[in-house]
Amino acid sequence: MFRPPNRVPSGRAHTRSDRRQPLAAVCAGCPANVGSTASEHRKSLLAPTCSQVARSGLVAVARAAKNGSMKTRFLVLLLGLTACSHTSSPPAATPANEVPPPPIAASTAPKPELLAIRVLLVGYKDAGGPGRGPERSKDEALQRASGLAMMARQGDKLSELVHTYSDRAGATEDQGVAKLRPAEPAPFNAAVVTAALALRVGGISEPVETPDGYIVLERLRDPDVGPERIGARHVLITYTTSAKSVPGAIHTEAEARALAQQVVEEAQQPGADFGALATKYTEEPGGKERGGDLGKFGRGQMVPAFEQVAFKLSVGQISGIVESPFGFHVIQRYE
Repeated sequence: MFRPPNRVPSGRAHTRSDRRQPLAAVCAGCPANVGSTASEHRKSLLAPTCSQVARSGLVAVARAAKNGSMKTRFLVLLLGLTACSHTSSPPAATPANEVPPPPIAASTAPKPELLAIRVLLVGYKDAGGPGRGPERSKDEALQRASGLAMMARQGDKLSELVHTYSDRAGATEDQGVAKLRPAEPAPFNAAVVTAALALRVGGISEPVETPDGYIVLERLRDPDVGPERIGARHVLITYTTSAKSVPGAIHTEAEARALAQQVVEEAQQPGADFGALATKYTEEPGGKERGGDLGKFGRGQMVPAFEQVAFKLSVGQISGIVESPFGFHVIQRYE
């Protein structure tokens, strides 16, 4: 009877005829290969393929549990990555008789001023400072991040993975969404900027090392940047119980809101003089003399609720009622 050669071509799944083949011939470099056979290794790896396609095999096994929970798929995947940790090792050097592929040319497209990203943080012991981070090693954190990145690329929503697995404080509230300025990346580092710029919208990165742990990020649609500085004037109506009530406040909250609505309606009348209305109604100390003029200001100089509305106005546009710790504002952007 003809017996096939005792070898497995690169990239082909193991078959019955391979099961007693020494593992070193088919999965060289695996720390579990000493004295093992391919069939024994398949059992420990939880995937039916050799090292060249181990990652896709692991995903296939995780997907086989699709009727189970996301946590079940993640645990299966993490077990596989732990059992064959060499799959995340650096790629082998190019053989001398092969021509390496040409390097990818750097993009000449201008960098966007502002990026929107979603981040999933996997921390480890002492990441971010002594005594901080969960009780896992750096290698365990990398394996965990690699598994989560793999799941996100295979169809799991990163927003759901963030909610369940991210170690970053506040991730469940903001779903990991953050804005990143390539020119000033803080609180992120340059590696995160590089990874984000390399992704297309919707793309998922490999784990990126940061001082706080490993980050898996998704590139979201770039937000509208808008101007960096504007000129605006406003009317402030305060009330006695506002968090930062100005001296001399006399209105209840309901009275202040009603008066602010009256200012909005008068300001939107054809030919209305907003400066004159500010002189008449504003309760900001010194505001009457200036006609409510705040001059020019940049981002980060006003309270967030005020800034978010003011920077979205077009020149000449008047806002509705804007509530801040000081009371109720009506804003007009003039530059």
